[in-house]
Parts: sequence; structure tokens; C-alpha cells
Amino acid sequence: MILFVKNILGAFAFLYVMLSIKNLEISKALPLLALTPGFVALFAFITIGDSISQIEVAGIVLLLIGTYLLELKSIQAMFEPFQAFYKNKNYRYVLIALILLTTTSILDRYLLNKSNKTITPVEFMAFQQFFLAVIFAAIYLFSRKNLKKLTTSVNKNIWYWIIIVAVLTIGYRYTQIEATKLTPAAIVLAVKRISVFIAAIIGGRIFREKRLLVKAAAAAIIIAGAILISGY
Repeated sequence: MILFVKNILGAFAFLYVMLSIKNLEISKALPLLALTPGFVALFAFITIGDSISQIEVAGIVLLLIGTYLLELKSIQAMFEPFQAFYKNKNYRYVLIALILLTTTSILDRYLLNKSNKTITPVEFMAFQQFFLAVIFAAIYLFSRKNLKKLTTSVNKNIWYWIIIVAVLTIGYRYTQIEATKLTPAAIVLAVKRISVFIAAIIGGRIFREKRLLVKAAAAAIIIAGAILISGY
């Protein structure tokens, strides 16, 4: 039941991640979504009693510095980054996604480490994928009218890209599990964090986004903070 509820939250988290990427520059959205470890560390400390080490505190400080630099447009607008999250409604998608991702991450940790019932990672992933299929099938049934309109109004070539994204998603999840078998989880998760930086820079170049050098530096600081918080 906890896993099912967790996947309902996870489905909405995925929705708001997509809304964040759609409405913000990818070189901004991806680094901001990488703030999740900081949220998880703080809320896990509050809710399930996880401790916060000095290294994790340093990681949280780096997350704050990186986020500030990411939103800083000029020296003259030094206080503008503090106003971004409540002045621009598009940042609300990021905030909601972070809260949902934080909640699901804490539930993941509870199910895998804290609960009395033991569940292996493979069993966990199998049930998670099954529940997500059920949830999105329900969404399809309740919004068939909208989906019918979507399938008739969108260029058919886009569906090829959707299939490619789906295959790549399955591929990265599978290779992540396989990599975890071959090398310490520390290395696997560190590489996963770095991929956010790479995707933000490459995506920013593809979509010709501005201030990429500053955003790259800010993203690097955020990723460094995320790696410290993760203990890797």
C-alpha cells in the first residue's frame, strides 16, 4: 500500500518535472531539479530521524550557492534570485516536483531500509513499474477524450521521438542496475549526478540558451553539493 501511494506521488512528480522542462530553460530546470538531495536530507532528518553530517551541511550550502548563481542575472539585481520562486509561476512546477521527489525518496528509503517488511531492490522496481502502469492506465481511461484530441492534433513524427525516449529511459534504468552490480553505488550515483550537468550544457547549446557559462558554473556547484550530500 505504501509503495502504491508512493507511485501515485511519483506519477505527479514526473508530470511536474516535465512541466518544469517545458516552461523553463533546460539549463535552469535540470540543475534546479538536482536540488532533491538537499530536500531529502533535511526532510529525512525531520521525519525519520536520519542524521546530517558536516559534509552534508557543506553540500547544502553549495546547493544554495549554486541556486543563487543560477538565478543571478546581474550584480545590480543581487536580490532578484530570492524572489524568483514566488514571482515566476513556472518555478512553482520545480518546487512542487522537488517536494514530490523528496517525499518519494524518503518513502523509498523507508521501504528499503526502515520498514519491518524486507523488499529487495529488484522486487521494489518490478512492483513500482507495475503500479505506474496501472496509474497511467487509469489516467488514460479518465482523460480519453483529451488523449484522443492529442493523438489527432499532434504531428505523427513526434510519436517516434516518444518511443525513442521510452527506449532510452528503459535503457538507462537497466544499465544503472547493471552498473550497480559491477561497481560501488557511490560511483554509479556520482556519474548520474554529473549527467545532469552534461544534459543541461548540451541542451542549452542545442536550444541556444543564454548565459551558459554562468549556468554551467552554477550547475557544477549544485552537482558538487548533491554529491557531498549523497555521501559520494
